[in-house]
Amino acid sequence: MFYAQILGTILFGLLQVMFACGEQCYADLRHETRGSITSPNYPHPYGSMSFCYWKLQTNEGNRLHLRFQRVRIYHTEPLKDFVVVFNDSTCMSPVMAIIAEQPQFEYVSTGNKMSVLFLSDSVNEAEGFTGRFEKNAIVTQPIGQTLIDQQDFCRHELFEHSGKIDTIVLPKYVLCLRRITVKPQYRIRLEFIRHLWRNPLTWVRTLDGDDCSSPILASMHNTSTQTPNVIVSSGNQVMLVSQGHRFRVKYTTVYFHCVSNTHEIDSTFLLTTAHLDEADAIFLTDHMITKFNRPTHEAGAH
Repeated sequence: MFYAQILGTILFGLLQVMFACGEQCYADLRHETRGSITSPNYPHPYGSMSFCYWKLQTNEGNRLHLRFQRVRIYHTEPLKDFVVVFNDSTCMSPVMAIIAEQPQFEYVSTGNKMSVLFLSDSVNEAEGFTGRFEKNAIVTQPIGQTLIDQQDFCRHELFEHSGKIDTIVLPKYVLCLRRITVKPQYRIRLEFIRHLWRNPLTWVRTLDGDDCSSPILASMHNTSTQTPNVIVSSGNQVMLVSQGHRFRVKYTTVYFHCVSNTHEIDSTFLLTTAHLDEADAIFLTDHMITKFNRPTHEAGAH
């Protein structure tokens, strides 16, 4: 029964992705010496709830040059679309730029890796962008800097085995990237408190891994008619990418251990549950769950 619940929540999340709005795209360009990146459907408008991620890499000792020829994205309060350039290979790397409406900008990595994230909100669309990259190019324009106040952007690393993510205190529709990491033999159980999603513009994507290139477990927003209450990761890390406020996520851990030297015990789980009181204090309860393999004997066998 316990296995079925975990499998069911993961499959339900994957079904949510199949019916999510917007383009989902990922390109691994780490073996390309030059090339281009464009928003979905460019030069036609991209769709709402689009989510795209590109990884760029050149040889050790070289640097990457990224030049945007044209950027036209919707970036007006309260919601905004984002193009974020990272100075390494993951979306938790240092931010080089957060780009909005700009005619042309250039960026050069300090090392041999870069990555680019594009995402759109659930309301408005625009023409999009196009850019080109190459290694060790001569820069003809000033190097771009951060173009948008990073008060619009936040990132957090979480290492506790139980806790909560509460965005009610956020003043506006901040784009946030949060990574939860637990010990290798644990899985992460996320419980979404849907009744706190009071604004229809709020959305959250849950990624099954340590980076924005990880598979999407669920893509949900306030207008969804079917949203899973509980999601369980397949590994010990998840990424939460969100925009908006007034929602809460509780997370706990599930201990997964397979015993291979016995035919009687198949797996043991430690389910740690967090209980929140009225003051939001966290009380933890551990439940050890063991699945036994009962050997079957044929009639007459000894």
